[in-house]
Amino acid sequence: MNIKALLKLPKTEESFKEIEAFLAETHDLNEILLVESFYADILIEYGNSDTAIQLLTHIMTSLKNRQDDPLYEKALRQTVDAYIEKKDYDNAIEAINQRRKTLPILKHYLYYLDLIKLHKALNMPYFELIDQALEEVLPDEIKSNFLIEKVDKYIGNHEFDLALLSINSLKNTKLDPQTRFRLEKIELDIYVEKADVVMLEKLLEGKTDASFDYYYLKLYVLSDKYRQASLYEVEHEHRFEQLDYETQKKIYELLIDVYKRQNDKLSLENYSKKLKSLKKQEPKIDTPVKPKQIKKEELESEPFKIEIKEKIIEVNKVKQSEAFDYIRSLLNKDIEIYQIKGLREKIRQLLMIAEKKYPFKEAVIYVDPNKLYHYKMGRLYEKPLLKEHFFKSVLHVAFDRQEDIIESRTLVRWPIDVLTGKPYEDHINQLYTYHDSTGSIVFYQTETKNVFIEDDFFNMLSVLVFNVIKKDIVLHSLELEKDLFKAIYQSDLTAYRVVEDDLMRFNKQALILFDFPKYAPISAFNQQLRGEDQIRYKNFLSTLTGKSTINYQYQDKDIEETSTLIIVDNKRIILSKFKDITSQKNYEDNLLKTALIDQKNNVANRFAFEEKLSFFTNQKTTFILTELNGLENIQALYGLSKVDSFFKHFIEAHLNHFKQDVYLIDNNKLLIVLPINDVRAVEKAMRDYGEALIAHSDGINEHFSFNSGVIRYPINTTETKSEKLYSFLGLALERAKRRGQKSFYHYFDFEDYKEEHFELSIIEQMNMGIMNESLEIQFSPIIHLKSNKVFGYSVYPCVPNLMVDSNYYSLIAKKRSIIERFDRYILKTSAKFLQKLEKETGKYIRLSIDIDEETVRSKEFNPFFIGLLKQHDLPYTLYELRIKSDRLSDLDFLRLKELSDLGIHIGVESFNYMIKDIHFVHLTDRFKLDDSKVFDYLFAQKEYAEHHGIGLVFDRLEDKDLHKLKQYSPIYQLDSRKKMNELSMINKIKGVVV
Repeated sequence: MNIKALLKLPKTEESFKEIEAFLAETHDLNEILLVESFYADILIEYGNSDTAIQLLTHIMTSLKNRQDDPLYEKALRQTVDAYIEKKDYDNAIEAINQRRKTLPILKHYLYYLDLIKLHKALNMPYFELIDQALEEVLPDEIKSNFLIEKVDKYIGNHEFDLALLSINSLKNTKLDPQTRFRLEKIELDIYVEKADVVMLEKLLEGKTDASFDYYYLKLYVLSDKYRQASLYEVEHEHRFEQLDYETQKKIYELLIDVYKRQNDKLSLENYSKKLKSLKKQEPKIDTPVKPKQIKKEELESEPFKIEIKEKIIEVNKVKQSEAFDYIRSLLNKDIEIYQIKGLREKIRQLLMIAEKKYPFKEAVIYVDPNKLYHYKMGRLYEKPLLKEHFFKSVLHVAFDRQEDIIESRTLVRWPIDVLTGKPYEDHINQLYTYHDSTGSIVFYQTETKNVFIEDDFFNMLSVLVFNVIKKDIVLHSLELEKDLFKAIYQSDLTAYRVVEDDLMRFNKQALILFDFPKYAPISAFNQQLRGEDQIRYKNFLSTLTGKSTINYQYQDKDIEETSTLIIVDNKRIILSKFKDITSQKNYEDNLLKTALIDQKNNVANRFAFEEKLSFFTNQKTTFILTELNGLENIQALYGLSKVDSFFKHFIEAHLNHFKQDVYLIDNNKLLIVLPINDVRAVEKAMRDYGEALIAHSDGINEHFSFNSGVIRYPINTTETKSEKLYSFLGLALERAKRRGQKSFYHYFDFEDYKEEHFELSIIEQMNMGIMNESLEIQFSPIIHLKSNKVFGYSVYPCVPNLMVDSNYYSLIAKKRSIIERFDRYILKTSAKFLQKLEKETGKYIRLSIDIDEETVRSKEFNPFFIGLLKQHDLPYTLYELRIKSDRLSDLDFLRLKELSDLGIHIGVESFNYMIKDIHFVHLTDRFKLDDSKVFDYLFAQKEYAEHHGIGLVFDRLEDKDLHKLKQYSPIYQLDSRKKMNELSMINKIKGVVV
């Protein structure tokens, strides 16, 4: 007998001979130790502790150099059980302590389980041990069992509040339905005892089962609602007799009390008789029978000896049994069964064939989540699945634990038949239960045969049954998908094509569109495309990854194809939808070719300019891009019609002045082309241009606000592509706007273009730094001159290995409208640093951080910053917010006061704000203190600052000025030339010299 079969033997007396026969043979040491461990379990269960200890000692001796082996730890646990069974408590304690040393940290709770087991055997109190065990990391099941024991103890001691606390803890753990139901009853009993009608009513909400009838009646009685109690009794009397003895007794006693109070003699007499009759049926409590103790002499004729023989490696011939023939024939039949329609019929045919080969009484199959099949005498029935029966059955246990269970009916641990909800019938001898991810199956066997051959057969049969079920589920799903796909594909909604393995399949609409065979290679289709489209189309299909669209010419048709890639079993399948856009394309082409004039404004358009671009770039030329400003304000005040009228006047002014080569580029932009590029001639033309527009606006009493970007071609650039020229002109126009009143135009310079790209590069690195949290911060000291001590540190952003002035980051962020995001990131990074600094050194430093006025004015800023400090558990006094603005309003200072009241310091950059609620004034301008007027002015401000507790922070004072100001207490110096990174700052605080 192989070891797998041996370890599945039931723990009965009949198994001893098989085990002893196995141990008498020559086997591998590991196999012998496994069987000895199994044998020890049976011996302990039957009271033969001495022999069990002898076996376990041999196991531990053999594994003395492998104490991390799970079998060694298991042997120690069995030794504890054996000594407790033997009542040798001293050795039991020694074994418990020895086992404790082998347990990993996560299994330390097992030590307390052993101690609890010992205390129970000695009838000693053990609830203190349960409390200690609950402090360990426990599996949910064990934790639940401990809490349930505590509940029972508290109930016994009438400590109902403590019991309710334990029940609430249990509600958050994983419990089986039976235990959860029991806890519900206990909780209801407690509130009945406490006469808490509010909680009773809450807990009973939605409970309709008969087992809650007593509590409904008790609720009415406690609420003095005797009439409702009588009505409830009348409606539900028919099901009282279905309840267990104790519940019936409580209901009858309660109803007797109710009817005594109501003086209802007829009902009182009725329930008095029922109670008397019930008491005659009071169940007797059976005295538990201890398993028969087998004497040592019955097990062996001489002292038990284990002889480990040297393992002999030899080839044993496999004995072919009839069971393997049956299995082979079933495997062959399994293929035929899939030709049968209907899942139930497939399973029935398979079980019927198996029953003929190897008879069994019945089979019950559970398919998750709610299917139950019953096979009996060649028929297969679908049965209703009753959860109350299912959860008590071996089917549920096998599926829930995902393990196979083979047991004798007399020793079965789950004795409820899922079909009847009652114990198994006497003629059923053995149960063979097998699990699968989709369900579980149990075979009822009436005859006692060789369990190992039966196990092989039934195990394989269960695999085949669930294989049928799984394949049916998959086939059903595939059929639904296939039908859906077929319906979509054959629909006339649009033209579809499927490409698989370079073979095309067209639907009806696509065949009409292309006049192509239904099945053809993709290469044949590609050959029908226009020559220049063939390579594009081939690349389009070969590089397709998701959904994409391509336009091409097929014969005399313009086609728009939208394709998506589908991967099925590592196969590339391309589904394409086609649209004939020939008419649309012809219309657009004709429109573009003929629409050289903007009909609305009667001026040449962009297309007209691009048509002549090659002509312009082959000679001396100046391009001028002009934008009319302020149209949005006119629209807001006077409406869109006024905007159109105003812009038409603007166009008329250009046409009157330039006569030709004026083009409409956008809703408010015109492009003018001059046939000159000499700098003096262009400068004169631009002056005349500006004066002409001003004169025209005076004539219509409307002022034109405009700016221009200028390119002298090919002096400023030699670019010939229209998109690049638009980009260069747009950049020059943007620079002209920034110049304000100095000049209405600006020449394109390639240095501007490089600077623009540099700014974009910085912004990209800033964005990446914020997104990836790689933008770092640096620190410069702020020194109190009078004490010559560092008061705090100013914070600056930086990108490692990028030599850019730190002030440039905020300048670019503001110009690109991401300043609020930038400021918030610096604050977050500084908060993380302070948290890290405190963790490593136990200390904090003060930080001064620049914040832009836009950031401060955001409604979300104050909640964000306060929440940030709370999140990192930082004191408010560590921060000074240095507001970069000279245009702060009273409303701004009102927002800042909320932060100031919490202890956050507020800094400004102007003496004008010293009358506000601030703490520091940062003076970035260079003061020459050798000028007596400047010194007197600063001295006056110093007096005011000192009186009101305001600090004056200078940036990089000269040494001689330092000497003059050193005696004044409100004076600080920021040494921005010194910068430290985060690591240097931490080392500095630690006192580490690097």
